[in-house]
Amino acid sequence: MRKLNKTAYETLKLLDNSYNVTIDTVKLNIHNTLEHELSKFFLVWEALKNGNSIVTEGIFKNGKRCDILNLDSNEAVEVVTSETIISMKAKLKEYPTQKTMFIKSEDVLKYWLRRVQK
Repeated sequence: MRKLNKTAYETLKLLDNSYNVTIDTVKLNIHNTLEHELSKFFLVWEALKNGNSIVTEGIFKNGKRCDILNLDSNEAVEVVTSETIISMKAKLKEYPTQKTMFIKSEDVLKYWLRRVQK
């Protein structure tokens, strides 16, 4: 594991430490679709290749869980498949991060499958 910078360390403090917080590891959630989990993997792969530290399925102190928490940018990343605008707006208010990004699983898979097939 890399040494955490100040932003990463502060972002890590947003998580509830009573849950298993594992840095730079992809945690799978069997209740999500395969497309969702593959998209999460590809996004984590890219973040790690870019030198960022991440936590997947991180649970904030308020009990809300995000797909990917980029520790270095204090950004929550949500892979969306069937979420509504209402649920996404709620997450914007509920997540204590500086930024929350929503990425369509369909877009992630199209991009990465083209790269893998080259």
